[in-house]
Amino acid sequence: MDPVAESRARIHAYVNVGLLVFLLSMHAVFGLSTLANVGMLLAGHGPYTGFGSSSFDQGRLLGNVIAFSLTGLWSLAGLVWIPFNIYGLLKRRPWASLSTLVYWVMSILTICCAPFGIYGVISMLSKDMKTYLHPEA
Repeated sequence: MDPVAESRARIHAYVNVGLLVFLLSMHAVFGLSTLANVGMLLAGHGPYTGFGSSSFDQGRLLGNVIAFSLTGLWSLAGLVWIPFNIYGLLKRRPWASLSTLVYWVMSILTICCAPFGIYGVISMLSKDMKTYLHPEA
């Protein structure tokens, strides 16, 4: 790999790591927020008071439960998945390219922080990054 391409790839790898560190903190914040909201829902405090028996109120309750479930699952997944991606990118492990690429695609699907995911997909698919993480290929 020529030095210029390796330098570009290293920059992409470090930018990906920086974005992943930021998103790791976001996963932690979203996870804590989900726990707090579930606690308020179960205790009947805050905005979760007044759920009646009407179909509207039951639909609103179901919507909250679905949102909390999806947010909690994605937060937990990120808290486990991101450190592996960071390790793999920093140690130039070949599996890190696919794992990080899949994470970025999933991140785009959540809409939140989609620009980070778009950058991640583009950078992980670049020829320089493929050569950087798969030097033997």
